Amino acid sequence: MAGTGVFDADAHFVLPDGRQVVAGEFHDPLSGRECCLIETVPDALVGTSAAHGLLTEFARTSFPGAERVLVRLGDRAAEIPGFRDHLYYVRLDAPPADAAERPADPRVRPAAERDRPKVAGWLDRAFRDAMTAVADDPAPEATAAQAAAVAGHPDARSFVAECAGTDIGHITLITGQFDALTGRDYIELLDMLVEPDHPARSAAERRLVATAGAFAAAAGLPLIGHVVCGAPPARTGPAVLAALERRGWVFDHKYQTFDLR
Repeated sequence: MAGTGVFDADAHFVLPDGRQVVAGEFHDPLSGRECCLIETVPDALVGTSAAHGLLTEFARTSFPGAERVLVRLGDRAAEIPGFRDHLYYVRLDAPPADAAERPADPRVRPAAERDRPKVAGWLDRAFRDAMTAVADDPAPEATAAQAAAVAGHPDARSFVAECAGTDIGHITLITGQFDALTGRDYIELLDMLVEPDHPARSAAERRLVATAGAFAAAAGLPLIGHVVCGAPPARTGPAVLAALERRGWVFDHKYQTFDLR
């Protein structure tokens, strides 16, 4: 799971047919794209043949600089015709069943100041991979700058997995998050990456998620992460979502997208 930023829109607009949406502008710091973010769409409009034209025309008119439209939907089966799934948001309400396990290796520890460059490097890789998955051209200087900013952010909490004395991956959380649409406080799982060829990868991922789940549970908050769906034909999102649900995660909401230009 990897992410590029917190989405938030809070202005009310009226569509040409009189229905209301909540929308705003979102600047993607990695791609540099300006986006129209539509946080609410009337239920009666979702899935209809009119939805695509109304929403894209609204975006072009209300946000003339927008290159992309993002629409939030609360039902995994909901669709805006002509749009594609972009991100799935998933929620963990309680630590995984194996949270109490404490194997000797891999071991998970809170990241220290000395770990910041390494964590930033893992974040940079994750951001570049996410951009490639959605067919955006990652700008190395942009992903590196965003990774360094996240690693040094005061609300970031990172944990490092190590095996036989070698650091093999991390999980990075962002505390103090608030979803204005639902009025919910939460902790964001921004990214998790474990070296893909390491034999302890699966065990390390389980331990990292268990640690993050326990951290969120201790704060009395849900842990929310997101899955990059990927651009066609490499649509990996549904398979990843299904695997996460088998591990106790719950679908929360999703974003669909359409490129205006």
